[in-house]
Amino acid sequence: VRTACDRSPIRRIVSTGFCGALDPALPVGAIVTDAAQIVSVDRVAVTPEEKAALRRKGAAAVEMEYAGVAAEAARRGLPCSAVRAVSDGA
Repeated sequence: VRTACDRSPIRRIVSTGFCGALDPALPVGAIVTDAAQIVSVDRVAVTPEEKAALRRKGAAAVEMEYAGVAAEAARRGLPCSAVRAVSDGA
């Protein structure tokens, strides 16, 4: 994100990728666009217990990148949004 912003006149950042479902209602292939429902962690959430703990905190999906992208966007005063496709179920 830093490199792209340093090299080009960026007006908005849209972060795309995959996520794991925490909400059992999200099937594989569902699209999550509400960044408030996405939690970023520093490693893959593998076990059902890990996913359940994140779900109890209110998140619908888990991934590893958006928090960093959003932080850099905020630092630069740029609007930022997330689009994630669910790759594995809760």
